[in-house]
Amino acid sequence: MKLIAVALIGLITGTYAGTRGASDSSRQGHRRDEQVTQVFINEFHYDNAGTDVGEFVEISFPFEMTNLNGYNLELYNGKNGRRYDNIELSACVNDQVAGGKRFCSVTVSRLRNGKFADGIALVDPNNLVLQFLSYEGTVTPIQGAAQGMTSTDIGVRETGKTPVGHSLQLGGTGCVLSDFTWQSPIAATRGYINTNQVMENCGPPITSAPTAAPTAAPTEVSTAAPTSVPTAVPTAAPTAAPTEVSTTAPTSAPTAAPTAAPTSAPTSAPTAPPTAAPTLAPTS
Repeated sequence: MKLIAVALIGLITGTYAGTRGASDSSRQGHRRDEQVTQVFINEFHYDNAGTDVGEFVEISFPFEMTNLNGYNLELYNGKNGRRYDNIELSACVNDQVAGGKRFCSVTVSRLRNGKFADGIALVDPNNLVLQFLSYEGTVTPIQGAAQGMTSTDIGVRETGKTPVGHSLQLGGTGCVLSDFTWQSPIAATRGYINTNQVMENCGPPITSAPTAAPTAAPTEVSTAAPTSVPTAVPTAAPTAAPTEVSTTAPTSAPTAAPTAAPTSAPTSAPTAPPTAAPTLAPTS
């Protein structure tokens, strides 16, 4: 009976834990689909040949956000499920804007690599997990913001033979996390859009895009058209027409007409009649 009772208690406890874990996982997935996928871990590096160098994590986030104040990275040890570091992203260096997204990176000198899987959780200012990824297996933390959640193994890894200067990067075309997939180690693009990655329909265009078009169009149209048309037409027409008409016509007409008519008519008419009439009448 005692064994049966222990078995029943274990069954009940296991069922509750499983239900609770499923509930946490559902909340994380729902949250990620609705809001979180525009802010995500886009690239990172944790292992290379020889002594590890240049370890970092890069975040991609919307153009409208000017910084990541209040966001954190929580690093988890897959061996014991404990959080071994917490990194504030307020000092994240904003390196590039491309396709309506910003890219910033932080140096993380303690990213673990070993026999066990390790995880990275991206946590927002409300302490909600936006993304929880792992490499070389899955992790289920026993503390921290991701406590009780199971990480998503990205499916690719770096090893002790990975060339220095390489990293793990998302590739594909789109804007949200689900549009991209993780690629095997390639040359790092820290702080910039990844190799084989195109950001599309993510928000406002880059500042340089609208500047070139408006400047070139108005300058060519307004300068060429108004200058040549008004100058040629008004100058030639008014100058030639008024000069020829007013100078020639008034000068010849008034001079000839008034001079000839008054001079000959009054002189011969009054002189002849009075002289002849008074002399002949009294003599006969």
